[in-house]
Amino acid sequence: QDRLNVALSGAVVDSLPVQWRELRRQARKLGVTGEEWKLIVVHIGAVDACQVGCARQAAGSVDFGDHFEQRIKTLLANVHEHMPRSIVSLTLLSDTSQLHRYIHKNKKRCDRSAARIAAAQCPCAMTDDTASRYALSATIADLNQRLMHLAHLHNTDPTKPLVGVHVSAPLQD
Repeated sequence: QDRLNVALSGAVVDSLPVQWRELRRQARKLGVTGEEWKLIVVHIGAVDACQVGCARQAAGSVDFGDHFEQRIKTLLANVHEHMPRSIVSLTLLSDTSQLHRYIHKNKKRCDRSAARIAAAQCPCAMTDDTASRYALSATIADLNQRLMHLAHLHNTDPTKPLVGVHVSAPLQD
């Protein structure tokens, strides 16, 4: 049973500071101290990847990775400072660039509403344009690489012994 939940549907990486403040508020309200172990699951970036991946194809290039990485670094630093004895699980992003192919291949399992929802949420994942889907896939790969790198850096830093960072793979069909 989770005692604290600050998840936001459709959240973007820029919402992390708001979610962090809410997590700290809820923790204080429940009397969570630095003594007990905590598991903090971070699943962020899917909406960003769709927005940035689609924009990257349209605009030619958008360097979002550094911004994404900085937001995650800030979150990890905040956890280290304010919530020691924590394990942070960074969930890698699913490659939604293959959603178009999956929905068309599995028409019996995916009705029309699934395609409409996917197109509304991530238009370049549902297009026949290979370049758009490639830009999305490249964005997702870049963000996942950055998450793995940050976890490695954090876990090998001897000044952060009471906060561990774990990377978990996304659910697959």
